[in-house]
Order: sequence, then structure tokens, then C-alpha cells
Amino acid sequence: RLTAHEYIQMDTKLFQLMGEIAKKQRASLFSVILAIFYIAISRITKQKDITVSTMLNDRLRPEIFSTVGYFVSVVPLRVKFSESDTFLDFVRLCRNSIFNAMQNQVMPMHMLSSGLNQSGKSRVDDVVIQLLGNPANTPNPFAPWEDMKPDIGGGRTFGLEVVVQPITDIWHVSVLYNSSQYEKSFISTLLSHFNEAASCALNKPTDSLASFLWIEEQSEVNEVT
Repeated sequence: RLTAHEYIQMDTKLFQLMGEIAKKQRASLFSVILAIFYIAISRITKQKDITVSTMLNDRLRPEIFSTVGYFVSVVPLRVKFSESDTFLDFVRLCRNSIFNAMQNQVMPMHMLSSGLNQSGKSRVDDVVIQLLGNPANTPNPFAPWEDMKPDIGGGRTFGLEVVVQPITDIWHVSVLYNSSQYEKSFISTLLSHFNEAASCALNKPTDSLASFLWIEEQSEVNEVT
């Protein structure tokens, strides 16, 4: 895959609000981030039944707890919501989706039938979101991926990968994507909606999702297929 990347820096106060909401809803920070990401996607696609994927640390069996190796499961996270739901309701829906995925991660995505792991022409694990809590002490948020060149067998596995991570004490939302599948303008729009949705939802978490899903009339951003 040909990999390109874009990123935005998030206001530290927004992440403080994320932590406060997560604590009140007895949810993880990732649940709040996922809810915001779904709002951003819904603003573009106008869909209210959305599935993306994430990667979980698959060390459920005691015999592999201390084993060195890459134990990861890619799991789908499906959420169906209503515009009448509040953002707090939505965070709880995302929390439950993540919990269910953790409970069933012993069934790898690639073992599911094509009817379950595909949507149209794309696999449901082609769009992935991750939260990396360990800070990266580098001014370049894409340094860990720059050595993965397609011509030497590297590159990214997924068509679109969102990585949320603190870099030099500033939270970044980074997107790595297949440039033959997605246009740069689409990625910029997605990041813009993520940032705007975060600001609106985190400051007014008891408002209905309808108030966050509204977008101005704009020229259509087409995905390259």
C-alpha cells in the first residue's frame, strides 16, 4: 500500500474533559475517543450504524502472559445510535461495544466468513483506530512508520489507520492512509470533523447527538475507489 499521513494537535483541555467524562461514565478514555470518531464519520457519511476496528492485546491465556511475542487481535467495534441520544449515552454505547469485543477477541477477524467481515467491497477492518498511551518523545509523529516502505515489504496493513497518542506532551490525532484509496482532502475533512466534534461534544455532553451531527453545506468529498 502507498502510505500518506496527516495529523492534528488537540487542545490539552479537551483531553482533560475526555478524562473527566470517562471517569463519570465508568468508561475508558478510548471509549470517549471512539465516540468522537464515530461522530466525525457520521458527519461525512450520514450513517448511524458504523463499524470500525481496533487492535487488542490478546494475552487472555495464563500460559502466554510472560511470553515474548506479538499477540494482537483485530476486533470490530459496531455501534448503532440515534440522534436523540446524548453524547454521554453514546460514550456508554461505545464502552459496551469495546467490552463485547474484548469478550469475543478469541475469534480472529480473518476466521470470520466474508459475509461478516466485509461490507460491500471493503473489509470492516480496513479502518482502524488506536489509542497509544505511551508518550512519543519525537517532534515527528510519523517517525515510527517512516522506515516501513512498500518497496521493501513494509507499508501499512490497513487502508485508514487513526492513532491517538501524546507526542512531546501534546496529544496528536494522526491518520495513516492508502493514498490510492483515499484523497488527502477526505482525510483533512475527517480530521477537521474530529476536532470540531470533540470541542462541541465534550463541552456539552448532555446535548443530543443531533446538535453535533449537523454540518454546513459544502462541496462533496469523494473517496477514491
